[in-house]
Amino acid sequence: KPMVKFFRKIRQQLVAENRFGKYLTYAIGEIFLVVIGILIALQLNTWKNEHSRHVLEHKILSEMRFNLKMDSIDMTGNIARNTAVLNSTLAILDQLENRLMWNDTMALHYSRLDNYVSKIAMIVSSYENLKSSGFDLIRNDSLRTKIHEVYGQQYPFVVRMETEHMEAMKY
Repeated sequence: KPMVKFFRKIRQQLVAENRFGKYLTYAIGEIFLVVIGILIALQLNTWKNEHSRHVLEHKILSEMRFNLKMDSIDMTGNIARNTAVLNSTLAILDQLENRLMWNDTMALHYSRLDNYVSKIAMIVSSYENLKSSGFDLIRNDSLRTKIHEVYGQQYPFVVRMETEHMEAMKY
């Protein structure tokens, strides 16, 4: 408020003294200061918005990295379990085809047949967050393309292959 009073006092003094030229110069200067203030405020707002977008980008990418690590751990475990079931199935098939004698090892193989074939439990929450925020949030073009390739193409392919495999396993 003190600044407003100060400028008002100068304006009134110039008008009272009939110094129109100086008043006009003063008015243009005041307008110039207001415009500069607005431009600075807009620049600060733009910077704040960009900073918020970078923070969100980092948050989503960190979450995505964690999700991909968890998916990798899950896939590794699934491969190990499914490989054990496959090996037991082959051992049983060999026993049946070659009419081999029953032994304790065969009991282990038969017990594995009760195990279901493991399916991947893909975590896609970070990808869904990115979709809702907009893919342009990711500044790196090649990274954005790779993310879409993994979540938009490779994961659906794995799901489709697992579904087809599970259908075949029913028979």
